[in-house]
Amino acid sequence: PDLPPPIPLEPGQEQARFLEALARTFQGLAQIAPHLLILEDLHWADEDTLAALTYLAPHLEESRLLIIASHRREEAWEAPHRWQALQALDQATGGRRLLLRRLSREETTELIQRSLGLTATAPLFSERIHQESEGNPLFVLEILRTLHGEELLYRDETGAWHTPWDETTTDYAEIPLPPTIEQVIRRRLARLDDDARTALDAAAVLEQDATFRLLLSTTRIPQRRLLAALDELRQRHLLVETPAGYRFSHGKVHQVVYTGMDEETRRHLHRRAALALEAAAPRQTMALAFHFERGEMWAEALQYHRQAAERAAAVHAHAVAARHYERSLALADRVGLSDEERFNLLSAYETTLSVLGRRSDQMAHLETMARLAHGDLRRLTDVHSRRAWVLVQTSRYREAEEAALEAIRLAQEIGDQQAEARAHIVLGTALGIQGKRERAAEHLQAAIEIGSHLDDPMVEADAYALLASLLLTANEHGPARRHAETALRRYEALDHRKGVAGILSTLGRIDALEGDLSQAEAYYRRSLEICRAIGYRHGEARNLTNWGLILIEQGRIGQGLHLYREALQVYQSIGDSRGEALVMGNLADLYHRFLGDDDQAVRYARAALQRCEAIRNPDRGDALVTLGRVACRRGEYDEARALLEEGLAAAQAMRKRYGEVEAYRALAALALTQSRPEAALECLERAEDLCQQAGLAPLVANLLAKKGLALLALNRREEALEATGQAMARLGPGVSQGYLILYAHYQVLTALGRSQEAREAIAQAHRMLMEVLQSLSPEEREMSLERVPEHQAIVAAWRAAQPRRLTFRLPRADAPTGRPLYEDEWVEVTWTVAAPEDEMIRGKVARRRHRLLRLLHEAIAQGATPTVGHLAEALQVGVRTVKRDLAALRAAGHATPTRGHVKRGM
Repeated sequence: PDLPPPIPLEPGQEQARFLEALARTFQGLAQIAPHLLILEDLHWADEDTLAALTYLAPHLEESRLLIIASHRREEAWEAPHRWQALQALDQATGGRRLLLRRLSREETTELIQRSLGLTATAPLFSERIHQESEGNPLFVLEILRTLHGEELLYRDETGAWHTPWDETTTDYAEIPLPPTIEQVIRRRLARLDDDARTALDAAAVLEQDATFRLLLSTTRIPQRRLLAALDELRQRHLLVETPAGYRFSHGKVHQVVYTGMDEETRRHLHRRAALALEAAAPRQTMALAFHFERGEMWAEALQYHRQAAERAAAVHAHAVAARHYERSLALADRVGLSDEERFNLLSAYETTLSVLGRRSDQMAHLETMARLAHGDLRRLTDVHSRRAWVLVQTSRYREAEEAALEAIRLAQEIGDQQAEARAHIVLGTALGIQGKRERAAEHLQAAIEIGSHLDDPMVEADAYALLASLLLTANEHGPARRHAETALRRYEALDHRKGVAGILSTLGRIDALEGDLSQAEAYYRRSLEICRAIGYRHGEARNLTNWGLILIEQGRIGQGLHLYREALQVYQSIGDSRGEALVMGNLADLYHRFLGDDDQAVRYARAALQRCEAIRNPDRGDALVTLGRVACRRGEYDEARALLEEGLAAAQAMRKRYGEVEAYRALAALALTQSRPEAALECLERAEDLCQQAGLAPLVANLLAKKGLALLALNRREEALEATGQAMARLGPGVSQGYLILYAHYQVLTALGRSQEAREAIAQAHRMLMEVLQSLSPEEREMSLERVPEHQAIVAAWRAAQPRRLTFRLPRADAPTGRPLYEDEWVEVTWTVAAPEDEMIRGKVARRRHRLLRLLHEAIAQGATPTVGHLAEALQVGVRTVKRDLAALRAAGHATPTRGHVKRGM
């Protein structure tokens, strides 16, 4: 009770927060102690309850909470929406599903024996019951109760059970058994007296509200007689007494009783139940709506259906709310509801439909609202503004523009500036998504001016925030930052934490694009903390995605991969297909470029495209480019070119400059693979121009490195060195895959014969690559080194640049000659038998003698003196060759100490 109220969010986000809070509550309880949750008769649950269970199930798999739920399949089939929800729940769980089949003959015999307390089985009697009941346990028990009630099954003075046919029958065919369970139950009901039957009828009408007090008010039976009637019903196993009241022994009994009443009796009891419940529990709006409607008290039914809808929406049970709104509208004609009241009812219903994503229903009801407005410009403004938002959400942007413009016109006509500002915002949103940034900015600026004039900081903040995002997509970082900071000040003054979280994320994106990754990470961390504190799941997913991108740009691949996966899980849990497509596209790129798992990359990219297609999202370029890169790696060059060009066109249509640069970069790589360096240079020049226009400085370094390789392929080596040198100068924070720049520089230096610098470059490239891969699991690291060609090439080049060393066991330098050596007169020596710089020495003999001198110097440094045989073994040449080389070296003035060599004087 002392907790502050939750921060208001949009209705759909409120629902996601509620479900997440529910999941965490159960997780917390399970951490304290193991819990068992039993849910019976799930076939009667509403869609929102089933949806909540579907959300909870995967979140609780690893917890100490066991959920046992039961439902009757036949009843669930009768309501398609319930059956679909149960199927979704079944698919969401990794639990065990048990189908309770009918009883076998042996099991029926055992049930009868246990029910009657027999010391031995009654096979003939049990066989007859099994034939009639077909093993339905309820049917078996109801038959036994019916026979007992009709005194066809009785006990003698010893307590033994009998029937009238025990002495004469061969198969108990004489027992008069009804063919259906319904008839068995009706036979039992026929023996009730008037009070008991009235009480049972009232209980059937009241259902779970069958308390003694309400039964007393509904039946109008005197208290003493009602108690006697209820006691009889309990003894006959028709009702069961509970702490809350009374319930039926089985749903089938309730069904037979309720359907067995004539319409007048049912209507009469529902009216009494409604009035009694209204007096006793006026907040039971759902039950009141049900009873008043069944009692044909239409005005009261509509009133309570609407209240039930509002209460359901308040606790995020939007599917339940929608059903009650539907019933309210269905009763409107019976009540003679005015057009104004219908409009208001539809307005509330449309809000609920928006949360449920039922866009076609929204559009249909908005058309009805437009007719009911009867020219009321204020209402029509509201309708057109709502319609514009629905059209944006269904990617019908041109129609959204028209609806928003009409809302603006009407708002201006009636002088409703706040409505006009909101319409400008939705129009700016629609235009911005289409890449029509100039017009979008005009309308958002208009909203800002109106908000300032009205002194409405919320309108100002929302418009500034959208304008900042719009300018950011145009890579106008300076203006975007100014507007974002203005929006932040407005939101902070309003203590609007959701707005603060969103704008912090925008500021993080700006810093990321400008290369200040540490500041960007700080913004994302702050925003994520706020989102989690207020339960803003969509904002949480967006920040996880953006933060993951920053980590990957910093080379922290493992951490970035973890955040991407977490973001995808959140987007999936809240049903955000646009967010799913974005993260799947990022994952596809990561799996291809860093892990080399192209099969998984293709799966993610195709899934991203499917979601884009499903919601008509034009932002398909990144996924297409990844598919093109995969095709290029696989040698499918024609397909690669087609995919990359399609990805480029998609990015151009969206005016997504980053995407265009990546597409051109991939096309350049394809051209180099196909030995078309001129085409590669053309693509790279276009990409570099785009970077300069859009302020994408961190991308230029990689383009220059690729340009160096293209120039090298054209044998323009000095120009190639200049390009890779410029790339090296730009190497720093914010530059992705810097090791590829170093590797390109290494290739150019090697071609120019600058071996020492090349060795330094490849050593640095290898070190940077290993640092990047360090954040991956051992399995992922191994996959990356095996499957990414560039990673393979860097490792191979680095290994080739390493000296080849061997370990030999040589005599110690101070060990005496002329006798066998003792164990402690030997020493292990590491010899460099070959090094990359050896290749700089021309001539086979000169190179061998250079290596021979190095072996001698390394032996001396490690306290050993080799024999000629040891030297010959290390160099893999004959002893005579080594002796000739040693003589030549001595003649040239080099000291060549070997074991057994005697210095001769002059």
